[in-house]
Amino acid sequence: MSSAQGTKKRDKRIFSGICPDFKCQARLFFPAYSLVSIECTECGQRHEQKNLLNVEEVTDPDVVLHNLLRNALLDVTGAPKKSTELVKVMGLSNYHCKLLSPILTRYGMDKQTGKAKLLREMNQGELFDCSLLGGRAFLIEQEHVSTVGYGKDRSGSLIYLHDTLEELKKANNNKECLIPVHVDGDGHCLVHAVSRALVGRELFWHALRENLKFSFKQNLDRYKALFQDFIDTAEWEDIINECDPLFVPPEGVPLGLRNIHIFGLANVLHRPIILLDSLSGMRSSGDYSATFLPGLVPEEQCRGKDGSLNKPICIAWSSSGRNHYLPLVGIKGMPLPKLPAALIPKAWGVPQELICRYVSLEVCGGCVIGGDRSLQEKYLLRLVSAMEDVFIEKHGIHPALVADVHQYVYRRTGVIGIQPEEVTEAAKKLVQENRLHRCLMCNALSELHVPPEWLEPGGKLYNLAKSTHGTLRGDKNYTFPLNNVVCSYCPERDALVPDYKLSSLSTCTWCHRNTARHVRDDGSIVYLDGDRTNTRSQGGKCGCGFKHFWDGKEYDNLPEAFPITLEWGGRVVRETVYWFQYELDPALNSNVYNVAMRLVTKHFPGEFGSEILVQKVVNTVLHHTAKKNPEEYHPVTIEAAHMQGQGQGGGQVVEWDANAPQKIILTGQKGRTLHKEELCIRHGFPPRELPPPPLEHQNLPVALQHGDRITVEVLQESVPDTQINTHIPMEPRLSRTSSRDIQDSVDLEMSSLCLLATLMGEDVWSYAKKLPHLFQQGGVFYNIVKKDMGLFDGKHCTLPHLTGKTFVFNAAEERLELCVDAAGHFPVGPNVEEIIQEALSQLCSEAPSRNPEGSPVHGLKLGSGGVVRKKEQSVTAFQGKGHSLGSTSHEHQPIRREHSNGVDMSGSVQGEGLARSREELVRVAPGMLTMREGCREVELEPTAIEAQRRRLQEMVSNIQASMDKHLRQQTTPSTITKQDEKEDGLDEQDEIKSQGAESQSPSISEPMDQSL
Repeated sequence: MSSAQGTKKRDKRIFSGICPDFKCQARLFFPAYSLVSIECTECGQRHEQKNLLNVEEVTDPDVVLHNLLRNALLDVTGAPKKSTELVKVMGLSNYHCKLLSPILTRYGMDKQTGKAKLLREMNQGELFDCSLLGGRAFLIEQEHVSTVGYGKDRSGSLIYLHDTLEELKKANNNKECLIPVHVDGDGHCLVHAVSRALVGRELFWHALRENLKFSFKQNLDRYKALFQDFIDTAEWEDIINECDPLFVPPEGVPLGLRNIHIFGLANVLHRPIILLDSLSGMRSSGDYSATFLPGLVPEEQCRGKDGSLNKPICIAWSSSGRNHYLPLVGIKGMPLPKLPAALIPKAWGVPQELICRYVSLEVCGGCVIGGDRSLQEKYLLRLVSAMEDVFIEKHGIHPALVADVHQYVYRRTGVIGIQPEEVTEAAKKLVQENRLHRCLMCNALSELHVPPEWLEPGGKLYNLAKSTHGTLRGDKNYTFPLNNVVCSYCPERDALVPDYKLSSLSTCTWCHRNTARHVRDDGSIVYLDGDRTNTRSQGGKCGCGFKHFWDGKEYDNLPEAFPITLEWGGRVVRETVYWFQYELDPALNSNVYNVAMRLVTKHFPGEFGSEILVQKVVNTVLHHTAKKNPEEYHPVTIEAAHMQGQGQGGGQVVEWDANAPQKIILTGQKGRTLHKEELCIRHGFPPRELPPPPLEHQNLPVALQHGDRITVEVLQESVPDTQINTHIPMEPRLSRTSSRDIQDSVDLEMSSLCLLATLMGEDVWSYAKKLPHLFQQGGVFYNIVKKDMGLFDGKHCTLPHLTGKTFVFNAAEERLELCVDAAGHFPVGPNVEEIIQEALSQLCSEAPSRNPEGSPVHGLKLGSGGVVRKKEQSVTAFQGKGHSLGSTSHEHQPIRREHSNGVDMSGSVQGEGLARSREELVRVAPGMLTMREGCREVELEPTAIEAQRRRLQEMVSNIQASMDKHLRQQTTPSTITKQDEKEDGLDEQDEIKSQGAESQSPSISEPMDQSL
């Protein structure tokens, strides 16, 4: 046993659960070793661990740090525990019900609309008729029996009434079927007790008092005649006045209602009321216990719709002082409680034999208490909701907010006994003056309070302003950050006047966190962007379990933020875009066109032709979001969110920059993302580059004519210059440093690999093929391709130090594979060459049976350096996967590129016997060769360049002829005339000529996607 206890003590796990109250649903945290009940931080109820919902272990300590260790770490007391009148059950506290009770006296709920309506408008009189509750009785839920302020009374009544309760238990088969429950001791305890015995809430205390007062006035003569021997005529005025809800007793007079009032309530309800006491009190000669019968009401009016008599309700004294009443109620799910004959007191004020007429006695002489006709909780909540609307309309503030003001403002200052009407007016004033704040962490209310004496001459703030600013002026505001207040000066009064509209409480009064927010009159919080709301989220990525406020809406996640630049009319504005894309409700995800339009309208309103700028913004936003996947989520920090719109980064005018980062995203069959710097525009015939207009001619039309052919192709470098970097990325310095670090790491790995291969007496390929992990994710060759070219399924490339080898990326296996045109793709391994030889041998044996169309010439795929004329929609111009192009950098060693079909353009001049240096030529663009890094001093010979140009022309012509032949074979004779064939031939000759004129970059005859 001791070992088990030791294990329990060492269990440091933290669990969380949901409050079982369906109106609360707060998330509660508790340690695994805790055996006591858990008090809800929201509604104030205490729950057994077994009753909590969705109990689970919490593995993230940050989630519970504030909830479990806040008091210890911050040395603060935190929000005060809720008093009994403020404990909420199903969203309602006793104080809340007491605030609504006066409205229920004169308002009812329309069954059709569910809205509150005056009783007189529904032809039900001026006051609510409490006799309608004559057949109702409250049965408490088993799980609420131990709830403080709602369940069992904890004022000492269980001890005082112990003997009486034991007798009741014996009469009910030793089952606890009748228990005393809590009511507030505010001078209305009798009507509170009766109201709780009827409906379980203190909702009808006001109506009961008004009905009692009306009953005494209406039947005063009958009351006087019945009690003429016991009550003096002069006392009746005081008895009636004591029934008034606003009655304040004279000084020295005990506060509270008496037996005569209980008798009057029995007649109001048309049902008996039994008052119990301790056994000793019931056996004494005093009238501390009695049965109050509705003797002034005819017997037939005391029956329900089924014809049976209304069952009595039971109340009791809570102590020997006999100054506080409690209701005794049954428990739902248990047998109806029975009161034995021995505990039924004598009738009060009427003959004893009337008990048999108004109480349905059993054979044994006992009677059933309460009954089982309970008012449904759902109906009660609907009724309360309707009355809340009337309360807000009358007082301009939500009753729940008034209850919280009573809890956190008045009880904090020690003010007790204040009337609800005064609290309501004070709360309304606090909200109107913008002085009320609610904490997002502890949910407590805080008041921004400035003592009036601080604002007058000699006061703390007055002297501070005087000493700091000298003579005070009425046209200036004076800020006091330490006191969270902004004041103006009133010369007439010679005093400071707080301006609460400009003031805001920086920290919570209770937990001292900087999460205090203004509160509206309906109780809602004035959230800032990024604040966590009270609405639960079912799929948020942040893990807090709640939604977040942003721009007037609630989102499951915080947005991601990225900068954006808008340029128009020579002015550049920098702005931050907040982007949502992981919401459970797709309608809440950001729309790129709406975002772009909103930004352009904000900074350039009414500008003609701004649609172009909108499209640019769309492209920039897509640039930041196109590569996102559900696993990548980097939300904006709360601090940055709160700084939004405060002038930090927004609306700042900067100098014009021609190198703004942009991408062109193609969404066709061959979808690609290309840097704008990699592209240029050509027009006319022969094609010539369309330069950007000068700054002074930007608003003039482009020099294009109708019918001009426009093509987009890779931008060429006219003069290779190591001193000028033609591709200037607009990225932060940190990104450039990180890229340089990655390159240094790759260089180090490659140097080590080459050194090891040399020591082993092998070339790099022979050594590297024994290490397949170098070609898999994380390997050096994998990283080289990923960094320089990007990884796309089926993309072909060559690798440094592995000359003569072509590789292809296999996305399914996340690795680079060796490509052999005829045999296919093979994973790199020690025996990869043997496998390739076997595959080639098998292909050679099958060669005679092949279709002529399977020849290498026929199967040649068009790469990035070729040109095609598109004849039919059914023919796809580009068949290869392709790869991306980029300018060379003097910092990094360029990678040798090849076509997707394995044709190495950079090595095409070897057969011509050209003079070459000791370094290998590398192709960096169509028709452009350069030397490997480190040999820039060696220039290419003009004869080599001219030979390459001629060889490139020949290859393009051969490809074009092959494609045209293939197209003619697929075209039916009926659709093509000889004239068309002649025109096609002329077009082919013209295009080949134009390519000869443009030696550095072959033009494209029609606009198309280039799979680069």
